[in-house]
Amino acid sequence: MVRGKCAEPDLFLQDLSTALPSGQVCHDQQRLEVIFADLARRKDDAQQRSWALYEDEGVIRCYLEELLHILTDADPEVCKKMCKRNEFESVLALVAYYQMEHRVSLRLLLLKCFGAMCSLDAAIISTLVSSVLPVELARDMQTDTQDHQKLCYSALILAMVFSMGEAVPYAHYEHLGTPFAQFLLSIVEDGLPLDTTEQLPDLCMNLLLALNLHLPAPDQNFIMAALSKHANVKIFSEKLLLLLNRGDDPVRIFKHEPQPPHSVLKFLQDVFASPATAAIFYHTDMMALIDITVRHIADLSPGDKLRMEYLSLMHAVVRSTPYLQHRHRLPDLQATLRRILTEEEASPQCQMDRMIVQEMCKEFPVLGEAPS
Repeated sequence: MVRGKCAEPDLFLQDLSTALPSGQVCHDQQRLEVIFADLARRKDDAQQRSWALYEDEGVIRCYLEELLHILTDADPEVCKKMCKRNEFESVLALVAYYQMEHRVSLRLLLLKCFGAMCSLDAAIISTLVSSVLPVELARDMQTDTQDHQKLCYSALILAMVFSMGEAVPYAHYEHLGTPFAQFLLSIVEDGLPLDTTEQLPDLCMNLLLALNLHLPAPDQNFIMAALSKHANVKIFSEKLLLLLNRGDDPVRIFKHEPQPPHSVLKFLQDVFASPATAAIFYHTDMMALIDITVRHIADLSPGDKLRMEYLSLMHAVVRSTPYLQHRHRLPDLQATLRRILTEEEASPQCQMDRMIVQEMCKEFPVLGEAPS
């Protein structure tokens, strides 16, 4: 392994000695300090001399491979402390370096390092969300569709960065708006010739779900705007239905707190916030969606926070589609709603469920009638 030089690593370790858990092996700390410091130095040198990056590919590759190994296998508390040092200085330096580095092999290693960092702590994800990385990845995905592996990793890391559903800097939406959503939708629907493994449509699907977590108002949602403009989203809607049936949330990659909403249910609630987007489902798929939703409402226990999400989804379906004309599974839905109204549990979650049911029955009285 090629070793770099570090500016006074002993002083740095001394500063960390009170914050790090006792008994830590110092080797990983020292190596992270060396790697971060030398990569930052090379990035600064390259900003002064445009040719500098191209002289040391082997050294940089060794650094990034070792960095990835440490981030993946070392004590996560050590890695977190090192990444958070000086307001995430090293993380942001790697982002700046990613912008400057155009060799695909090194970009892939950097992407893997960003993914490993995301798994460490939600605060690192917050830093990456606010950095230029999301914009750079979105730009790169749209301008270079020939490198399959880089496309896949870019979509995966973007989904990780957006997985917590926190606010995104407004300026990012210049690059992450409706055109980007349409680009992702086109990959889900049509794929790309180079994608022989057919991984990319699912990765772009997950990225759309993750992006949508950040958009609170359906009427200002650029993904919903892209959906309504797209000529055909049959494959996308079928994938949504499959995820709903499984109960899966492919965006919930990490266990960081606070957990964001269920991305599939959030997406469907936004779809059914408007008749224009609700129309993406064919009739048979719509019936299947109602089957799944009514079943989940009936099967989930009182106090399960997911039940509230399914109730909200069903309310939106009734409001934005011709449900009261076909009344699919209406007796089952009526029986379940009446049962929820009579539940005696006093938990806030159960009270919220009852409030939603009361609102549904007030807006659509037939829902509160006894099953016939």
